[in-house]
Amino acid sequence: MASASKELVFHFPIAAEPSKVLKTLRTLEYAEEPILTAKELDDLTFEQNTDTNRFNEARSLAQIYLGLLEAPKSGIILTPRAYVILNKRENIQYDLLHFLFTVAWSAKNLTQLTRSWFYRVLCERLWAMQEIALDLETRRTLTQEIDNQLRLDFQEASDSIASVSLGIQTMDGAIEWLRHLSPVVLEASEKRTWLFHRRSVCSPELFILALSHSYQTSGAELNMDVLISPQRREETCRLCLLDPLQFDRMLDLTLPLYTRFINPGTRSGSYGRFVRFHRFVAIEDLSLK
Repeated sequence: MASASKELVFHFPIAAEPSKVLKTLRTLEYAEEPILTAKELDDLTFEQNTDTNRFNEARSLAQIYLGLLEAPKSGIILTPRAYVILNKRENIQYDLLHFLFTVAWSAKNLTQLTRSWFYRVLCERLWAMQEIALDLETRRTLTQEIDNQLRLDFQEASDSIASVSLGIQTMDGAIEWLRHLSPVVLEASEKRTWLFHRRSVCSPELFILALSHSYQTSGAELNMDVLISPQRREETCRLCLLDPLQFDRMLDLTLPLYTRFINPGTRSGSYGRFVRFHRFVAIEDLSLK
């Protein structure tokens, strides 16, 4: 059972938006001398950019939630997955950050990385709605609904969430992450109002990661034909925020690019399409095409 000694954190500060994560990584990538402390990295990133907010929240998120920074005794360093992300085009960078943030939380470690739980639940609810105008009242309603779900999902940690109250600022902080995705899922319609819609395409990198994640978490076996079930299609599209009608088009686009990980199954039929994974995919595997 989860410990009740520590209040869980779900709040999304605007200062933790993904563009600030990437700026933090670039500061470290181009640093001429070793950066020894987190504060030194935060200060240097702030000096090199025009942001009005500090970078400690983004740096903390990059290290704890996304696994992009490490802090050995020799100083702060980039992890292999951080280098992979930095070497991608900007739209792919945001897709990969979205993936890492969405899958960071796990029910097996209920009380850890709980901001990821909020982001995932928000994405799932928006995707299920297909299209919705996120005006102030809708965002408040969604926040309350997610707060209610929080009480159910974290019953084992009831003492830790007793004083937790999700607010509109938490919702708006999460929306900042969605606003950076391209092709877009959020379009500005009026002041402080965004129109959410599923997208018709995402990067092949995100698609292969989402499909692999669906198979891996379900315990699928490698090197065997496995049906692409309706559940797998839905899980993959939901993580990618993709229109399900575009699943087969994205699969056909992705398969030729990643034959070292996945191939079409050796059989097909009335049940649907099959694929065969040779290995499950992590961001570190995407350094080569």
